[in-house]
Amino acid sequence: MNNGYKAVFQGDNVFPGGTRGMNPKKVKQMMKQMGVSVKQLENVEEVIIRTTDSEIVFADAEVAVMTRWV
Repeated sequence: MNNGYKAVFQGDNVFPGGTRGMNPKKVKQMMKQMGVSVKQLENVEEVIIRTTDSEIVFADAEVAVMTRWV
């Protein structure tokens, strides 16, 4: 079932609502200070989120993995 949702994450822009009004260089600097790294996953065909009663499919999704080290 494709409900029309589309993944919005592109490049290093992994924040909900994007980084409008924020300096991308400053965002990267803040993430580095917080110990957060972002890595793009290559060749992702689709992302499926399944719950007990529904399924959401994101076709042609761009996926980034965020990790935080302490």
